[in-house]
Amino acid sequence: MSSEASTADRLPITIQLGRTHLAADQLARVEGGTQLVLDQSVDAPLDVYANDHLIARGEIVLVDEKFCLQITELVTHVNEVA
Repeated sequence: MSSEASTADRLPITIQLGRTHLAADQLARVEGGTQLVLDQSVDAPLDVYANDHLIARGEIVLVDEKFCLQITELVTHVNEVA
């Protein structure tokens, strides 16, 4: 497999920690040290998106001092969003 082929087949993956909404004036006041409260609880699974499609949920784990995501639930098979 050439490096060109493997690059073309890659999908963007997003791990979503949570969401919030801010009014434009609130956003304008955000500065270093500002805390944004998210809609997810600490123990809730994180959503995993491929190509903006929800494909899985998982939890953060540490491996060799790096953040990793352990998949706990498959929602959609990756081949369905590729």
